[in-house]
Amino acid sequence: MRIILVRQGGKYGPEYVTNLKRQIYAHESLVGSVITLDDTELCTNLKGWWAKLELFAPWNARYRPALYLDLDTIVHGRLFRYKSRCFTMVEDFMDRCPANSSVMWLPKDTSHIWDAFQEDPEGIMDRCRRGGDQLFLSDFCEKKWKTPDDGIVSFKQHCSDGPAGNIIQFHGKPKPHELDGWVAKLWRADTSG
Repeated sequence: MRIILVRQGGKYGPEYVTNLKRQIYAHESLVGSVITLDDTELCTNLKGWWAKLELFAPWNARYRPALYLDLDTIVHGRLFRYKSRCFTMVEDFMDRCPANSSVMWLPKDTSHIWDAFQEDPEGIMDRCRRGGDQLFLSDFCEKKWKTPDDGIVSFKQHCSDGPAGNIIQFHGKPKPHELDGWVAKLWRADTSG
């Protein structure tokens, strides 16, 4: 399995990439590679969450198929084995969008998504400013993972008593680096006990 991450700008420090990779390898022996696209690899001027759209660009086809994870994610268990030709997203945690882009399966062919975005990038970003990339991408979502049934959970909604899923998403505030206790331990992938 290949996993891909995107780090654009300074919102998330390099420790987010380091810690997430450590978590992935601690729980998943069958990961072939974890690839990070950062400002040196990204070819467009898309900022913030819109930088994710470059995952669908033709020049990144060599990385697909792949599982995408947002950087503000904690991997707390085995990742599911997933191979599909369907573009897959997780259900939206807050019911603001039809689907959430924090965890996505990117099939080999995503040209139709990239082409649709290229028709009017400025207009799409303006129309989707409240829902961001996931509002646009929801139109192309062919399948959704169910939360929490598929092991993908929201820290805010599912983890009040401790870690509750294999993939814990920290949408909004707080972020993992702002917390202590079990979150800090898992975020740093401290397995020393």
